[in-house]
Amino acid sequence: MNNVFSVTNSKGFVRAEEYFDNTVQSSNLSTYKIVEKGMFAYNPSRINVGSIALLDAEDKVIVSPLYVIFSIIGDLNPHYLLRFLKSDIGIALIRSNTSGSVRESLRFKELTRIFIPVPSLNVQKSIAEELDVVQDIIRGYAKKIEDLDNLARSIFLDMFGDVVGQAELGGHKVLAELGSLKNGLNYDKNESGYECKIIGVGAFKNRIYLDSLENIPTITLNAPPAKDYQIQEGDIIFVRSNGNKDLVGRCMEIRKVSEPLTFSGFCINFRKEDNSVLNQYLLHLLSDKSYKAAYILKSKGIGIQSINQKLIGNLPVPIPPLSLQQEFATKVEAIEKQKAWVREQLADAEMLMKERMQYYFS
Repeated sequence: MNNVFSVTNSKGFVRAEEYFDNTVQSSNLSTYKIVEKGMFAYNPSRINVGSIALLDAEDKVIVSPLYVIFSIIGDLNPHYLLRFLKSDIGIALIRSNTSGSVRESLRFKELTRIFIPVPSLNVQKSIAEELDVVQDIIRGYAKKIEDLDNLARSIFLDMFGDVVGQAELGGHKVLAELGSLKNGLNYDKNESGYECKIIGVGAFKNRIYLDSLENIPTITLNAPPAKDYQIQEGDIIFVRSNGNKDLVGRCMEIRKVSEPLTFSGFCINFRKEDNSVLNQYLLHLLSDKSYKAAYILKSKGIGIQSINQKLIGNLPVPIPPLSLQQEFATKVEAIEKQKAWVREQLADAEMLMKERMQYYFS
């Protein structure tokens, strides 16, 4: 069997090669675990952020030997259990039972200690069905955003062609020639006196623009950060380091700074100082899958978990005519307006899910 899957907190079971854009599994699959329809699988180190899934769309798949797999017995509806474990109270109980000083992990023995409210099977089924409907709505909005992202990528490829091939031909600039780079702020959590917002890895999600600081966390420092640690509108932030390899190298433009804002030590800030490139073009270039594979992921192989200023500064940037970039910017801005509306609907649906799970499980 070569049906290798991974478990994500947002999409459940996904094919490994589709999720990671690279072959991440071992060539020897003899130690991989078999998951059959109706069984659960979870990553012991990421179940605390909801990375647990129930297999119901495939008959049989295999997963990394790092995963814990189990099935349930007795009067417990599997969909009800899944919704409980992904609810706020379920996540809180998982976190309170994890172990490990460096990276928290939940062994199966610890999972079995979690108390689960168990109404009648009919009530469980009714709750699970209601929450599954809301989840389908959430997936629908997420799919619309994904489709719009794919449309923007398609327009980029149609207008600018093979950017990797163009970069290899030469006649380009490197990113460091277009602006300045700065590693993020390291601070002590015991500092006090000055509050400001901070961009961390959690802000990126699946977007390349940030136009609201509403959900960005606040930290307290002894004094305002130095000027080069203060984010300005138009800055592009990169994920420098993260345990999730898929996040490393992602970038996002900060479009609105309505209050003091800095960025964490897990990030790198790029401030563009050359008007020969537009941010819309630059962001889509840096986010292009083939470009990332050639110039960011390729440099350190599949196991990459961090990048640095040198690597980012040496990224080749082909520079097409400004008029062509402006035409592209107009098209993608129209797409971004559509995405903004869909994101609002998605946020409402996610809030509804949170409220209903709180009602049933708290």
